[in-house]
Amino acid sequence: MSNRVTNLSDLIQRVTVSCLTHPVVGAHEEVEEIRDHTLSAKIEAERDETEEEAEETEEVRVFEEAETEEVKRGV
Repeated sequence: MSNRVTNLSDLIQRVTVSCLTHPVVGAHEEVEEIRDHTLSAKIEAERDETEEEAEETEEVRVFEEAETEEVKRGV
């Protein structure tokens, strides 16, 4: 009868003790994979953002040069 769960708090205690004494073996590696994946995604997003900013800067430069040429020609 001592192995039978009598209430919710007893169940929670038993699960907690079990988890603390027998941790999940592969959990640490999974955390590392998630961290690496997240870091890679952040780096890629920053790279994409930098490329977009460079493209926008180039477009503005080309537009300003075109305006300067029009002013020089008197258009």
